[in-house]
Order: sequence, then structure tokens, then C-alpha cells
Amino acid sequence: MRTKSSARKSRAEPAQALHIARGCWAEYRHQLQIARRLKLPAADDSLDALLDRVFAKLGALLNSLKATPP
Repeated sequence: MRTKSSARKSRAEPAQALHIARGCWAEYRHQLQIARRLKLPAADDSLDALLDRVFAKLGALLNSLKATPP
């Protein structure tokens, strides 16, 4: 079974999807900051570590797309 990403014809589409994912990451990070200011219980520090790992993986995927020849 082919996934959405494997059916794409160019590298620009996966890169665009990763950029969108990074934008979503930034929105989530902002919502977490708001939750902290409101002192909501779900805004603990473990989420920061998880978000940092996700951001690093998104960056690594983008870099691998740039480094791989067409």
C-alpha cells in the first residue's frame, strides 16, 4: 500500500508538508505557553521536552530532503 508521501512526485511536496508541520508545532507551543499562564494542570514540563524532540526531528527530516540529490 502506498502512503500519501510515497505517491508524491517531487520533493517539494514533502518539504511543504514538513514546513506546515513546523507551523503547527509553533502554534501548539504558543498554546502551551498560554496554558501555563492560566496555570492549567496539563501544561507540565514533560510537554516541553516532547515538543523539542518533535521540532528536532522535523528539522532533521527537512535537512535530509535538502541533502538528498533529486
